[in-house]
Amino acid sequence: MPNETKRHYLAADDRRRSILDVAADVVAVRGLAHLSMAAVAAQAGVSRQLLYRYFDGLDDLVLAMVTQRFAAIIANYDAQTTMVAPLRPDVARNPIHLALRLAAPDQRLLRNVFGDVDQLPEDVRRAVLLIRERLVERWVAIVDVDQSRRVVVRAGVWAVFHAIFGIWDYLADGSITFDESYEIALRLVRSVESLADGSPAGAIEVTPES
Repeated sequence: MPNETKRHYLAADDRRRSILDVAADVVAVRGLAHLSMAAVAAQAGVSRQLLYRYFDGLDDLVLAMVTQRFAAIIANYDAQTTMVAPLRPDVARNPIHLALRLAAPDQRLLRNVFGDVDQLPEDVRRAVLLIRERLVERWVAIVDVDQSRRVVVRAGVWAVFHAIFGIWDYLADGSITFDESYEIALRLVRSVESLADGSPAGAIEVTPES
């Protein structure tokens, strides 16, 4: 009897992961705006009632899907930050490496998360905004330990996310190498550190037009 219970649990766990994979496929092809329980159920070949056995609703499914897709980056970051105090940009080395190596479907998912949310269904928008907050807060913790310049640093972190999207494009068409993309991303994170402590190290000099 105990063995049967264990096999049932593993089957259910596999089913849940399969549903999350299908949801990610729907987003990769159609975008978050077209994600629904009905679309996932149809793609997975199951009933909507079955989906609700594993997820409370669409927002719960979205949160679980993104967590699963980026689990390696989150785990890598958490493992390092528990050992480093104060947190500095060097902690971001491995997460940056993983982010630049993301597969194309996961890149599209992250672009969706940081894209325009106005057209998203309410429950999806709610989940996306929560995901954004969690991702940004993780990176803010790296460079602004005492939270003395919180708003400025958050804006800088937001800019880094979108810069990485641009780096992906240059990597995809072969314009830059992986080593070059990695150096660019790391320099961007270090520039945000200068925003946290108010140092001019990351400042950009602008020469007024004559």
